[in-house]
Amino acid sequence: MNLIFRIILIAMLPLFIQMTNTETSVDLVNEKAEYCNARYKFCVEYPIAILTDKLISDNGDGAVLFTENDDLLVTVSGSWNVSKKDSWELYDDFIAERLELNPESQVRYSIVEEDYYEVVYLLDGRYFYQKLFNKGGKQIILQIEVSKDNYTSLKEMRNSINIDFS
Repeated sequence: MNLIFRIILIAMLPLFIQMTNTETSVDLVNEKAEYCNARYKFCVEYPIAILTDKLISDNGDGAVLFTENDDLLVTVSGSWNVSKKDSWELYDDFIAERLELNPESQVRYSIVEEDYYEVVYLLDGRYFYQKLFNKGGKQIILQIEVSKDNYTSLKEMRNSINIDFS
């Protein structure tokens, strides 16, 4: 009898292991990781189950976060606002530069406020989302890049990333 119980238990063991892994992966979807930048005093919270890889710049400006297969790319970085431009001027400069580099660029959405601008544009079959926070003497830039077919992922990622300014 004891032998039969052990055989049944061993046969069912893979079911228990698989159930445990499934529960863990569900928790990982909601789990966040954090990248903090001491130079520009900001932290970014992002979904670790999606953005599994990270490269930090050598000069301390920021980081690139990306998926295992590179279908979603997030860049967050800081810079000093040496020109002392406001958000409207920074937005105008950015759009002018995009159109000069590639006249086929298409702006799909934009908003400009006193302390930030955000824009979504299509370029070479890829969507780009950029939000620039104008924090006086510094700028923090969040950019998300996805393929044209993956626009829903861009919106979901935009809503799942949190930036905190220390």
